Amino acid sequence: MTATLVTFFRWYLLARGLGVTLPLGETLRISFISVFIGLFAFGVVGTDSARAFTAARHSSGKRVEAVASVFIDRVLGLLTMFLLAAGGYYLQPAERWRELSSIEGQGIEWVVLVSGWAALAMLVGGGIAMLAPGVLQWQFFQRLDQWPLVGSSVAKVLQIVQLYRKRPGVLVTGILLSVTSTLLFALSIYSLAVFYGGNHPRLADHCIIAPISLVANAVPLPGGLGGMETMLDFLYRAFSLPTGEKPKGVVIAFAFRIIFLLIAAIGAVAWFRLGQQARATLQAGEQE
Repeated sequence: MTATLVTFFRWYLLARGLGVTLPLGETLRISFISVFIGLFAFGVVGTDSARAFTAARHSSGKRVEAVASVFIDRVLGLLTMFLLAAGGYYLQPAERWRELSSIEGQGIEWVVLVSGWAALAMLVGGGIAMLAPGVLQWQFFQRLDQWPLVGSSVAKVLQIVQLYRKRPGVLVTGILLSVTSTLLFALSIYSLAVFYGGNHPRLADHCIIAPISLVANAVPLPGGLGGMETMLDFLYRAFSLPTGEKPKGVVIAFAFRIIFLLIAAIGAVAWFRLGQQARATLQAGEQE
């Protein structure tokens, strides 16, 4: 719950940094409702659509900024997860990776390093775009849209980051809040593993396991169901000792999912307290 509230507060600060003056209470209400809607929509796609549409309706004259705040909030969260996973890799002793000499372990090592360095490069690029916007006129940056898969998204992020030029501390605070929430999520998963006992990865391993699993939860499936469970089970098997009982990755993932559903229940209460007309408007906006 604390980790979830931290992510809500992160969006609140990022939105205010763009001049979107949603009250904190309204931000929390919108965020809880969007989590509830995300259970039936396509994961974070539905969640972010609900947040962006509602924030835009409440921000006359700042609709573009409201949508941009949701987008940059999601990007900051994902980039921080990649960086933390890479940081967890470097915190591991060398012998730990020799223990994970399987093909799965080598694949995890490669994904963590590549995604971590890519996230760092993107953060550095964002810092340059904010402090020296003239750099974006270079031919290299002008061709970003032509890059396959990620080019248009990277270009959009760099354009939005420039909106924070007058308040760079907002983005720094957003990154710190992202680190805090991800570490709290890692501690939550580890606590469940300790509760169930048996063969499970160490706390340091969860600094890698939790971010990757949470990124898998962003897969556009209804409620994100299945992506996180599959990834957490895979990572638990890769990081657990080969001796001893089979790790309970799926059990831990579903226990974590149940806790998430309890948090989403708060959004359900807020949703049904909305008027019928407001609910219909929100559903129509999400479909758009």
